[in-house]
Amino acid sequence: ELPPMVNGAQIIPGVLESLFFMKLVSVDIKTLVTLVLGTCMGGLLGGHIVSRLSKQAIRFMMICCFSLIICLLLSKQLHLLPVGGQLMALSSWKLVIGFIAMIVCGALTSAGIGLFAMVQGVLFLLGLSPAVAFPIMTTAGAMQQPLTTLVFLKQNKIPLKKTLILSLGGCVGVLLVLPVFSLFTTTYLHNLLIGILIYNVTMIGQAYFKDLKVRKAQNLVYAD
Repeated sequence: ELPPMVNGAQIIPGVLESLFFMKLVSVDIKTLVTLVLGTCMGGLLGGHIVSRLSKQAIRFMMICCFSLIICLLLSKQLHLLPVGGQLMALSSWKLVIGFIAMIVCGALTSAGIGLFAMVQGVLFLLGLSPAVAFPIMTTAGAMQQPLTTLVFLKQNKIPLKKTLILSLGGCVGVLLVLPVFSLFTTTYLHNLLIGILIYNVTMIGQAYFKDLKVRKAQNLVYAD
């Protein structure tokens, strides 16, 4: 129930964040529309695919994707990749790569992988300024997550009570952080993102290997 719950709980907080950042920062319309469209396409596609996957398969996907983003962000922090971070819009090949990457991000979000962490990683790696990356990220979430949630809702796979509680907590968190967001530096945001991703990989990894051990033990019992 994690993927539908995560997507459903993010809808209202995501809308609040999107309204805040779109009012605060002027974003290139071509970049915004292209990337948000890619995310929505991925969300619709992923919703149909993920609903057919096992819990362990979803966990494995999450571990792999988060680990990849951590490696890319650390490489950028260590200057093994171009630092960038000042672009206000994407064009040419970077816009195409961004569109494709956002389709992948939207699809993976259906598996319960946090959209914001992935999109931040992609946009930072493409060299976009955080001032532009955050409005794009939040708008993409505000548009994609309702579509993905609708797919799960049609299949009756959303625990509504848990989702609403998480959504309320998310709204409180958003309202507390937004007033002081401008005080955060790019380096701090990068490091915070890496820390969140490492925590997620650790927790999901523990659940994955614990379930794996249980399954192996059960197989041994059946074999005897």
